[in-house]
Amino acid sequence: MFTSQLRVKTKLMLGFAFLAAIVLVVSSFSVHSLSRSNQRFAAYLDSVTQREAPAVELRSAASLRAITARNLVLVMAPLERNKEKVAVLAAHGEVRPSSPS
Repeated sequence: MFTSQLRVKTKLMLGFAFLAAIVLVVSSFSVHSLSRSNQRFAAYLDSVTQREAPAVELRSAASLRAITARNLVLVMAPLERNKEKVAVLAAHGEVRPSSPS
């Protein structure tokens, strides 16, 4: 038998080298899997950001419309009231239900 002719030191060195090779293979698979997982998570976050942007725009437009409507009620002078009415109509035009894609 081949192993019976080897010294103990050589057997230990070969065993250690074999275990080190196994650790390297498992580590490389783990790093590759973690990289793929990171890419999937980054793609998920990008899609969330794309869906969030229209919601933020709509919320901002609705807030602006509410502020201009409040200002329209508070203004007393007719000239100022006409300016605020134009602002309210413009803000209302920004708040439109989006069509489903």
